[in-house]
Amino acid sequence: MYLELGKLAQGKIYKSGKRGNPRGEITIYMGFDWVVKEAGSVIGGSKNSKLEYKSLASKLMNTSILDAVLAAGSNNLQVQFENDLTFITSELTKSEQDWSISFNTPYFGHLSIENGVFHISKNS
Repeated sequence: MYLELGKLAQGKIYKSGKRGNPRGEITIYMGFDWVVKEAGSVIGGSKNSKLEYKSLASKLMNTSILDAVLAAGSNNLQVQFENDLTFITSELTKSEQDWSISFNTPYFGHLSIENGVFHISKNS
């Protein structure tokens, strides 16, 4: 799942003429395995249907992130929103994570876990 935050820019135009998805000022990639909790209970996740995805997505529209942290005892990313929803990624292995935070400007880059180490890379 990709969460596009901030002002959205038009998507890339491909050679075929097709336009890609809009891109935010910041992109949070949540990988293929994640859950959403509300008041401590799981209310959805990556195994849900497309209809349930749309319901979760609608709950995120026009809300703000309160906090983004690495979960205690793991390298899972937890993103808490002002509407009491928390997205939590699942780790593939202790050294492999399936998430990243990208700052889509020429000056900043990406935050992720690579080979079990917190990694910051610069945009090229």
